Amino acid sequence: MNRLRVLATTIRNEGTVNVVRVFYSLRKTLASEPALLDIELDKTLRDPFSVAETVAIRYLLPRLIAKGGWGTTGRGTVLTVSKDSIAQLVTQERKNRELIEYGYPLLSRYIQATVEVSTQGAWLPSPSERLSMQVIRVNADDYRGVDTVETLIGHVVISRHAIERYEVYAGTKDMGAAWKSLVRRLNHPDIRQIPLPEKVIAHKLRKYGRVPEIWRHPTDEVNLLFSPHNSYKQLLTVFTDKQKTTL
Repeated sequence: MNRLRVLATTIRNEGTVNVVRVFYSLRKTLASEPALLDIELDKTLRDPFSVAETVAIRYLLPRLIAKGGWGTTGRGTVLTVSKDSIAQLVTQERKNRELIEYGYPLLSRYIQATVEVSTQGAWLPSPSERLSMQVIRVNADDYRGVDTVETLIGHVVISRHAIERYEVYAGTKDMGAAWKSLVRRLNHPDIRQIPLPEKVIAHKLRKYGRVPEIWRHPTDEVNLLFSPHNSYKQLLTVFTDKQKTTL
């Protein structure tokens, strides 16, 4: 069983942003060596401590999974947080828009993780020990409203709107099932880019400096609309042949 424990402790004002300090530990025992992150947040957030712990999880989990031994969907993983609102997000007992915006992968790709709540802080380092600890700074805006995945068509950033639209297409309220289905679709060998009319290409180049891409399967009615960038494609929305979208 893999365990990731996070605990937001303090918040400080740094001009245009607030910074929340989050300690984390990767082992079950109290003898583990904690590390820490500084999460940079928008000052307008109503629940900065919950958002900070959520962003810390999102920052850490992909790195742990990449090292191996951690389930890609959260299977066999226990996440210990200090805020009830994060656990309520996962169980969908309460819809917190801020947490959904920053933490919806906990409802999708990491849906099989177990979330526990504990405010116990005996594992935290002493004030003197903290002075020599390395601090990694994380900008929460990098995690707002998006999720990322490696696919056959390259590195894809998936917007929350896109996964929500795909849920509608898939006919499910289970975001985890929708996520898995979408990822399978993006990795299907038959997925192809659909050419756009020359007028659309010229218009988009004038307006945005880039042209959107539409990808789909030859025998399918589901269209995936992307905005291409240098190192990734951003999936903006999903629509079917029967629906209209503005190109």
